[in-house]
Amino acid sequence: MDFSINQELTNGQNVFRSGGKVADEFDDRIRRISERCSFPNSFQLVVNAEDGFAGIGSQLLENISEEFPKAFFFSVPVYNSSVVSRMDARLKKLTVVNQLCLLNILEYGDLLSHACWLPIDASQLYDHPHPCKKMSVLASVIDTVTTPSKLAIEYGGMSLDNFLSVTCFAQGRKMLTVQTGVNRNGMVDNHLSWYNLNPYYNQGKIIAGKNVPSEAVLCRQLMSRGIKHSTLLNDIWNMFSRTVDSHKTVNNSPIDIDIPYLCSLESIHSVYSLPNYPLQTGIIKQTMLSSSSTYCQQYTNTHMSCVVDVPSTNSHEAKMLEKLVKSLLLHKSHPLDNYMESETWNNFLESIQTRLVDSYLNE
Repeated sequence: MDFSINQELTNGQNVFRSGGKVADEFDDRIRRISERCSFPNSFQLVVNAEDGFAGIGSQLLENISEEFPKAFFFSVPVYNSSVVSRMDARLKKLTVVNQLCLLNILEYGDLLSHACWLPIDASQLYDHPHPCKKMSVLASVIDTVTTPSKLAIEYGGMSLDNFLSVTCFAQGRKMLTVQTGVNRNGMVDNHLSWYNLNPYYNQGKIIAGKNVPSEAVLCRQLMSRGIKHSTLLNDIWNMFSRTVDSHKTVNNSPIDIDIPYLCSLESIHSVYSLPNYPLQTGIIKQTMLSSSSTYCQQYTNTHMSCVVDVPSTNSHEAKMLEKLVKSLLLHKSHPLDNYMESETWNNFLESIQTRLVDSYLNE
């Protein structure tokens, strides 16, 4: 990009306006990328959900969906709740506006009819302080979750249409939630460190109270990479296949996170496992390098199990989304974003109420 385009990005206003340099550059790049593939049928977007890039991500989704209306969109909004918690009140409100602008597009069924989104909170990986290693784990989560759609059906894969039929429901709800167990650089002790990475689950749990369980999830999928120990896989299966009416004991659980119940055993559709294929960074000889010779050292390989759920009505996620929407409705008379006109602001508030609250109140 030339300097004038960089200046447009720095100003951050009307970045993708029709005929603008950034918009033209974007269209050209998407066109060149799509020409490399005979039948582009899916796009994956990873975007910061709490700053100005959320707006850019929203516009990207709109532009791509117009070019490829039948394509499948898998979006990953990334959060950093520990950073937001240290902001002043005004900046916290603006982060809410940013993320709800993005989610408003992600839940727009008329625009993204073949889509789902998986929010991930990087702050939950608190025991991975180095940013490169933290991003390495997040990339591994995304790769593991999307593994079924990248495998041929004869090898246990799942077509995008099948994936959509499992994860999307008639009312247009598109949010997924992920819990992941991680072991870095070798399964020495057959132990996985577990995290619930959905920011709306964790924050919604605080709203509901410690003793209020989340409502049973509508469906669940299990995916694993690089885990050969059959006992460990069986433990994972047993812990995540508990239903509301199940009497299975949870004593001595190998998983140290809260696990929402299933509506029924039919809610688990498939378990995908690639025991011989841990996720690798491609830096095979990294351990031979000194810390001074490379800034961004990552884990050489990652062994992982991911559990993907579809949250239901009255889930912690739905409660948190409703709270965020209500927090903006208090400012209905005056836009929090100074660049947004009052009419546009009110239309936005009405839209997020419909897509992020009302749609989650209907089964």
